[in-house]
Amino acid sequence: MLETRDLEKRFAGLRAVNGASLRVEAGTITALISPNGSGKTTTFDLITGNVRPDAGTVRFEGRIVFGIGLGYREAEDETFGVARRGGAARMIEALHLVRRLWTEDEVTFAGRFFRVTKATCTIRPVQKPYPPIWIAANSAAREATGTCCRPSKARSQEYLARAARG
Repeated sequence: MLETRDLEKRFAGLRAVNGASLRVEAGTITALISPNGSGKTTTFDLITGNVRPDAGTVRFEGRIVFGIGLGYREAEDETFGVARRGGAARMIEALHLVRRLWTEDEVTFAGRFFRVTKATCTIRPVQKPYPPIWIAANSAAREATGTCCRPSKARSQEYLARAARG
């Protein structure tokens, strides 16, 4: 089974894929048909891992492929209406919250940037306790998260452990 949820990809401000969700069962043939320039190739590149999504998830045979990055352009923060300052701390808090959502039945969380009450995760990863998390960040967060070009699973796990401790 292959499933995508809410995939998004932008190139220089142009939205190539906007919220692509699909499910393909094993043993079936599925066609993605749409006009030229509508994002079919980019969607396939996102599914195969040739291009990293800006948002959304890809699951193949029940396994989640998860990556997170810390942007370096002010326009990226402005798009989401968040202040540039505190980006690394916001990413740490988001990772902590995601990890809890994957491992707990119900999460109530009140942090500096995020607040949820009795939140649940509708898609649970099969990897236990959670899937590998690949982190890319700019130089401001590189010490805690690894590097943009060479993600380190070991450093990512160490980083998450630090985030879990608060």
